[in-house]
Amino acid sequence: MLSDFLEKKIKTFWEDAGLRRYFHNTGWLFIGQASSLLASFLAGVLVIRYLGPEDYGRVSYAIAIVSAFSFLASLGLDSVIARELVRTPESVNSLLGTSFILKILGGLLAAISSVAAVFFIEESNSVRLMAFLFSLTFLFQASSVIQVFFQAEVRSRFSVYAQLFAVFLTVTLKIIFICFHLPLVYLMLIYLLDSFWLAGGLFFMYHRQGGRVFSWFGDRSLARRLISASWPLMFSSLSVYVYMKIDQIMIGRMLGETAVGQYAAAVKVSESWYFLPVIICSSLFPAMVRAVKNGREAAKKRMRQLYIFLFLISFLGSTALFFISSWAVILLFGSGFLPAIPVLKILSWSGVGVFIGTANYNYLAAKDAQKLAFYISSAASLLNIALNFLFIPRYGINGAAIATISSYYLVPLASLFWQSRQGEL
Repeated sequence: MLSDFLEKKIKTFWEDAGLRRYFHNTGWLFIGQASSLLASFLAGVLVIRYLGPEDYGRVSYAIAIVSAFSFLASLGLDSVIARELVRTPESVNSLLGTSFILKILGGLLAAISSVAAVFFIEESNSVRLMAFLFSLTFLFQASSVIQVFFQAEVRSRFSVYAQLFAVFLTVTLKIIFICFHLPLVYLMLIYLLDSFWLAGGLFFMYHRQGGRVFSWFGDRSLARRLISASWPLMFSSLSVYVYMKIDQIMIGRMLGETAVGQYAAAVKVSESWYFLPVIICSSLFPAMVRAVKNGREAAKKRMRQLYIFLFLISFLGSTALFFISSWAVILLFGSGFLPAIPVLKILSWSGVGVFIGTANYNYLAAKDAQKLAFYISSAASLLNIALNFLFIPRYGINGAAIATISSYYLVPLASLFWQSRQGEL
């Protein structure tokens, strides 16, 4: 009976010509992300084995502090820009120009704020220097408007080309970093160069496809409208950061950098497949916008199909990851990371919450329901912080994993419950 049900759902899903078109685009995204992430993951494993728990913890701690300000660099604009490009494609130059300027300003603010925060809460000069170098990556994130443009045009393969180019160079440098036993600061320089190469590749592909950056222009009234629409998503992304990454900062302050290294190693494995829902949902986002535009019933049908599809993938993946956790940690990182095994077993089940939550976040953005996303993610962040304060002193890094997975599930479940009560699902 279950197999017949799944076969029927998959057949219904695949017979939709519109969804097939978007999944062709998703295929390109998957190939690019899978290839680049596999290469980055393997290079990252080599780096972790080379650094060991303490040095890797120091790197992860610096990145975690800086990343807390990434919401200022993104400004929550990507989903809003994608939606507006689908609705008003004739405004492409003003949309890209205005959002690019906004992101440049946001990147500067994020870099300055993160460096100030690190110098305030951290006394280690090495951590301060690494954080400063990593903060400079914010300055190149404005190029993401081009990725959004290709996404809205359902031509994501051109973003993939730029991504693969950057990953190839970055992986090569990471191998050189290990072979020549370079200091930690060089690793942060590699991260910075990765952002630079990706930005350059995106601009190159945009021009190759006939786009002209010099045709972009800023519009103050449009800027105000974009910020007005995006600020809930901006603070939602801050909330998402809190319940996904604040645990590493709290572990660093409460248990030390070695514990951060153990925990971050488990997180690296557990998050290695989180690119899947991002790819699927970003590729389908134009379809979500059009479905919402066509009426409630069309949107409900599309989203039910997507939720079922993502649940099946995430449940199977989480189950597999749970059973290979011990083998994965020992094989990838060595016996020095044994404390990461129980953490990974707990975090392996976060996949279902992440997959469904990603779809729900995009659906709310497509419906102009950003404020609801903000309220729900804020509640999850507060829960995560409270549980970390409660569980880390008692259960160490395993307690942090329990706190994190709890918040991962709260966001989608609360939102789906509310939408169901409103008759929107």
